[in-house]
Amino acid sequence: MNKKIGISLLGLVAVVMLCGPAVYAVDSLPSGTPITLGEIYDTMRFVATTIMLMSMVFAVIWFIWAGIKYMTAGEKGVEAAKKMFWNGVWGTMIILGVGVIIRTIAALVNRSFFWF
Repeated sequence: MNKKIGISLLGLVAVVMLCGPAVYAVDSLPSGTPITLGEIYDTMRFVATTIMLMSMVFAVIWFIWAGIKYMTAGEKGVEAAKKMFWNGVWGTMIILGVGVIIRTIAALVNRSFFWF
């Protein structure tokens, strides 16, 4: 019983000691302008647009590479080139799907998704 009381008392002292600096830190927060939802929206939009642009450039290069591989391949290489092309198609669809999801989340953050 005494051991439980001692552990509880030790825990209470630890909580009080940890909360003291936290309360003091709230009082001494630095001044400045807070981040707005518009800034978060702009950042998400920039990141999404950049990733989409880089991914689509990579997809075009992938399709060109698959086409060159298809034209220069023998009988065995044709199947590998076709598989490479279809992997590029699936990858492009995934990229576009992720772009739609990111833009939907950004619109929800900006509250421009709903009409009311």
